[in-house]
Amino acid sequence: MAYTSESNQILVDKVKQSDFTELRITRIESQEHEFEAVDIRQWYCTQKDQEMKPTKKGVRIQADQLDVVLEAIKTARS
Repeated sequence: MAYTSESNQILVDKVKQSDFTELRITRIESQEHEFEAVDIRQWYCTQKDQEMKPTKKGVRIQADQLDVVLEAIKTARS
């Protein structure tokens, strides 16, 4: 599912990985402000261009799968 003009993207948090990369956690909502998904994606910049840009490295988790994925992550941590 790609970003569309019908989707609202709300930046939840950024996790700095290095001077040139960060993870961005974004909430995706429909036009009606209904929760659709969470996107966790690596963003990068270069020394020449300081504007952060998204990479293909990331995952989008649909709202109906989020609880199952979070439980699996907790299990993996143990």
